[in-house]
Amino acid sequence: PPNRYEAVRAPGVATLLTSEDGAQLYESCSAALVAWDGAHLVLPPLDAPGVRSLAEEALVDALPHRRAELRVASDWPLLLINAVAGACAIEVPGRGAFPVTEREKIAAALRR
Repeated sequence: PPNRYEAVRAPGVATLLTSEDGAQLYESCSAALVAWDGAHLVLPPLDAPGVRSLAEEALVDALPHRRAELRVASDWPLLLINAVAGACAIEVPGRGAFPVTEREKIAAALRR
């Protein structure tokens, strides 16, 4: 604080930030988003609005991934990552849990 996300932050809650039409996920109020499409780690497109994430850069440097729109209307599991907390699991209605093995790979990459 102060920053532009203060109005959407609440302790213990991750607010997912979306496109104006509510169709795409960009990031959370305090972390980058990573999805799992069943075969690959997926990050938002480079042109998606967001804050530069050192955690995302570490993931990109260390692990295979692809970039694609993270759709709100999707069942891809999501994970939050940031440089302070590392990899954080979240519960999102309609989406399964992020695969433990992939989460462990991400956590190891962030520890480096």
